[in-house]
Amino acid sequence: MRVVQRMSRELAQICHQRILALVGRASRDLSMQRSMKRLARNAFRISISAIYTYATVMLSNYSAKAEFIRLSDFDNTAVVTDLNNLGVPAPHIFATPLKVGIYIFTTDSGQLGYGASGLNNSNALSTTTDLGWMKIDIDPFAQVTKFGLLVGLPGPQQHNHEAVLFFDNYNHLLGGTGVSRGGGFRFVAFENTEGLIGRVVIQDADLNSSSFVVDNLVSQSRRP
Repeated sequence: MRVVQRMSRELAQICHQRILALVGRASRDLSMQRSMKRLARNAFRISISAIYTYATVMLSNYSAKAEFIRLSDFDNTAVVTDLNNLGVPAPHIFATPLKVGIYIFTTDSGQLGYGASGLNNSNALSTTTDLGWMKIDIDPFAQVTKFGLLVGLPGPQQHNHEAVLFFDNYNHLLGGTGVSRGGGFRFVAFENTEGLIGRVVIQDADLNSSSFVVDNLVSQSRRP
């Protein structure tokens, strides 16, 4: 069992390092974009399962200070960024990186779709490629310790599957989970009680000729 755990952890570390490297470089290097696509196509077989295993190990080490939470775990100091009005007519295509408040969005394609694809047909942001990824960096000056968002697709028959990875402000993996739905959104949130949440990476893992959507970003800062 220990051998299996060690092998899974080593594989997860390799996959995790590849994702971070590709996310950091893909916007500047076309060959890196192609590598990201190839990695995404193998997500079910290698990267996602391995990352989940590694994230579980990490969560066991972080159990005293980091965990997944629900919307009800946020209090009245939480700030919701609903993306309804980003100052342009919808539909629209933004170039990335795109700054929205305390967040900076980056994608594999260098573009973000913007339109009525969010909760209750509200405006929201989406990737523009199948099997694409989205990275959301959080301003460290915001001191965010709780963060969550809606991930998925709006239609009731639009199946989707995404991997959602949370990192602290030192780029250490805190935890990862999967969103798997026949349609609609799932709220995914995380708390780091002894540090900050610095980044979220969402990887589309469903070869369905579609992208994925994020909406209603919720953050809560550390109290003085």
